[in-house]
Order: sequence, then structure tokens, then C-alpha cells
Amino acid sequence: PEGTTYTLEYRLASLSEWKDYKTVAKGTLLALINYSTINQYHFRLRADRSGLSTYSEELHFYGTVPEKPRNFKAALSGSDRVILTWEDMSSTEDGYYIYRTADNGTRRLLAYVDKDSDKYVDDSPVPGSTSRYEITAFNTAGETAPVVVSVNIPNIAQFKDIASHKWAHDAIYTLYGRNAVQWNNGYFRPDATITKGEAVRWILRSFNIGYQKKGLFTISDLSASHAYYQDLSTAVTMGIIHPDRLDRIYPDKVMTRRDIVLLLNDTLNCLGIPIFSSSTEILDSFTDRGQVTSSESHIIASFINTGIISGKQGKRLALQDAATRAECAAIIYRTLKYYGIN
Repeated sequence: PEGTTYTLEYRLASLSEWKDYKTVAKGTLLALINYSTINQYHFRLRADRSGLSTYSEELHFYGTVPEKPRNFKAALSGSDRVILTWEDMSSTEDGYYIYRTADNGTRRLLAYVDKDSDKYVDDSPVPGSTSRYEITAFNTAGETAPVVVSVNIPNIAQFKDIASHKWAHDAIYTLYGRNAVQWNNGYFRPDATITKGEAVRWILRSFNIGYQKKGLFTISDLSASHAYYQDLSTAVTMGIIHPDRLDRIYPDKVMTRRDIVLLLNDTLNCLGIPIFSSSTEILDSFTDRGQVTSSESHIIASFINTGIISGKQGKRLALQDAATRAECAAIIYRTLKYYGIN
């Protein structure tokens, strides 16, 4: 623009003062700058006009490639999820590249990961393959040599009793892939009801929430021998479920659709994820709107407006109906998808 000058500024350290390198009023600003392996340049452009200045984003140039990440590990989480972790050893990387080579020898760039990251989830591994993962750190000076780890990916099993529940297939197999749903000789039992303990396990594993060893509460109706003891005690410790005044949690209670929604709401709250804020007017379109309490109406409305739950026959929310295993899997899966939880 007329009357504007542009100045390239630079500094050699993040806390040093900016210095002017070159200024232009017209045409293209071209700068040729020598560097050595010890240089760490910081650049920015300053625009000046009528005594006012604005600045571009900073660019960084490093004379050497960053240090390679260490302790690169791959862990299976079910049949269709590989969790990659590593130690970030450098402060000069611009990011990481993650590559995957399957049995057929094809190597492809799987992901670009931001700097200072230490985790990536591959949610589409090749079933039945031995996959080789590589990670490199890069910056303006180049890319490091790869760090490599291999993992055997199991074949995806097929449940025998869900053919008539195609609407829940993605949900069921996603939860199975996250090791939340068990194989049980190939029978999922989609129309069976689900208990509190089982629902809590599905949620903890689907959301990748690890067990907490030390709890602050005494649970009067949960013994250490209970099948879901670790899951339920973890959920109590983290505030996902709440004992009553007699310290009871009713571990074998059959869950309703309402219970599943509230459990997921408390899980999101525990993870610091705010639910989508929406008007409660949508509740008025359901015949059983009167069963929704005022204190829960914003939660239920949010889960409806995000498409996580819907009415039965389009008219009833049926929140007091017992939740089937297929329904529970679908509600968890839609929550994971909407809130982008890997």
C-alpha cells in the first residue's frame, strides 16, 4: 500500500533485542543471510505507516536439525487403534512426521504432529499386518533420521448376532477396537440391558481413562472382588459417578438412557471438555418432555442437538427406558465422534 514500508527484523536468541536487517518501500524484499550450525535465527516483518507499526508472525531458522525423539513406543488398544508415544528431547523442532509401512512395503506419511507433542493415535491401522512406524523431528534445517517401532495388528473379528443392528455396527466395532467391548465367543448381545459397572468400563476404556489406584471415598456396596471394582472405584475417584449419602453406588443397577447421558456428561466434565451449549426449546417437541428435570434440561438438550441421542419413533425421548447394549455403544460412539476424542 502507498506510504507503507516493510522491514525485516531478526534476533539470534528468543530474549535478545530485535534488530533491523533491511527495509523496502516498493517491490520485493529479498534478504540473503549467512548462517552456521550454531545459529538460531528469529525473523519477523514490521510494517510502518504514519507512525504506526504492525508485525507478522515469527519465523524461526535453526542451523541444525533437532534432536531425535526417544523412547518411541507403540501400544495396541484393541484391534483398530495403535497409540504411539515418545519423549520430546528438543526445543528446536517445528513438528514431527509419522510414517507407517505395512506388510506390502508401502511407506506413507501418516500424520504431521505439532511440536512439543508426545502422542499420536493411529485409528486406521491395517488389520492382520505387522506395521512399522517411524517418527522424525524436523525444522528448517531438515529432518532427523527416523526412530522405528513395529507392532502386530490383529484381524478384526465379526460378531455373530448384530446383523439386524447395522445402525450400531460402527459403534460396536469402535468400542471393540478400543478394548471396551469384550469378544464373548462372538456374541455381543445387542438387545440385552447394560449395568452400571459395565457401562463405566466401556466409557473409561473408550475415553482412554486409566485406573486410579487411590480413592478418597469409601463405597459401601462395592467389594474388591466385584468384576468392575477398578472401573467403578476409578469413576468415583474422578467424580464421574457419585455415591449417595450412605456411600452406595449400586454397581449392578440396570442403566437407563438418561443414566448413560448423565454418565457421559460427567465424563466430559471430568476431562475438562465443555458440552455444546444449546437452547432447551428442542425438548418441547417430545411427548415425554415432562420427565426431564429443569436441572438436567440443558444437558439433555445438548445431547439431542449434537445428534448423540434421538427420540424413539421420533416422538419420545424414552429417557427412563432401560438402555440396551447397542444403544449404549451408539451413544458413547457418537460422543467420541462429536467431541473428537481419540
